[in-house]
Amino acid sequence: MDFPTLSSCPQTITDQVIDDTIASQTEAGYRVTRPRFTRVKYVYGPVKYILSEEDMITLKEFDATVRGSVIFNWNHPITGELKQVRFRTDGRPAFEPVYNSNPSNRLYATDFTLEEA
Repeated sequence: MDFPTLSSCPQTITDQVIDDTIASQTEAGYRVTRPRFTRVKYVYGPVKYILSEEDMITLKEFDATVRGSVIFNWNHPITGELKQVRFRTDGRPAFEPVYNSNPSNRLYATDFTLEEA
């Protein structure tokens, strides 16, 4: 499944590495660490858009289909890399009307957070 094509580009996007460090303390007081995963995983977001009503409906329908559990393909808007991601449980799309936009052509501020699968 692919992320829907939207007519606007993201306003902002943040890439953050997931800290996967496992640490333990020895009896002598030393701290021993190691990575939990064999690869580096990222969180993308919040990804912020200003969307038209049509794009907002498209994204709402996509969110209702995949929810927070289904992995989907997403092209990173800056690097162009294809990533397999899901919506974070605490980062599902949120929509807020932009009140100073034209009422007959209302715009919506949207943000969501994705995590690599």
